[in-house]
Amino acid sequence: MALPPLQPWRLVVGAFAGLSLILIVAAIEYELGWLHFVRIDTGMHRGPSKIRWAILALTPFLAVGLSEELGFRGYVFQTLAERMPVWVAALFMSIIFGLVHFSLRGFNVSFVVSVTAISLMFLSFRFATGSLWFAIGCHGAWDWTQTYLVGLSTTGAGYDPALIQIKQTGSALWVGSQMATESGVLFVLMTLCGLALALAYAAAAGRLPPLTQRLHA
Repeated sequence: MALPPLQPWRLVVGAFAGLSLILIVAAIEYELGWLHFVRIDTGMHRGPSKIRWAILALTPFLAVGLSEELGFRGYVFQTLAERMPVWVAALFMSIIFGLVHFSLRGFNVSFVVSVTAISLMFLSFRFATGSLWFAIGCHGAWDWTQTYLVGLSTTGAGYDPALIQIKQTGSALWVGSQMATESGVLFVLMTLCGLALALAYAAAAGRLPPLTQRLHA
């Protein structure tokens, strides 16, 4: 299922990539006047400071990245791809992954479509690097950054745990909703760029499986 023994370097580089992707989107929104800096909040939250909460949150967010990548880009994709063409398995797995998120508060149809594309991007990271460790780090840091660092997905939650407090004023078409920022066109475009680059790298490295064939068991 593309999960060899721990590869710390790929995990760390993947985490840096996930953090960078979210910060790039935030920077673009800021430059376009869609995102406004409010303040840096290091106050107390349920006892400890927000900084401590953010550090403590690294572990559960990494666990989410591990479980979802191993479950979907690992087991589900591998099982399907052994029985159908790789491209069909990739699309089917990603649609399932998107629908799983449909029941969460604040998420809508456009978010499901966006998450389907994000799932394909994470799968392309598996192809490009030959394992899930890069995608695990990227996934965990992606979620953590927009929750505890910049707060792109928490500004409408009532209480915002992010260290960097922001306000979004851009069109929902481009920046998404406050509870599901990935539903915006900007995130979709970034995801498609990441997907294309990862597939191109995988092809150049000879790691891209034939998309019209099945994977070997």
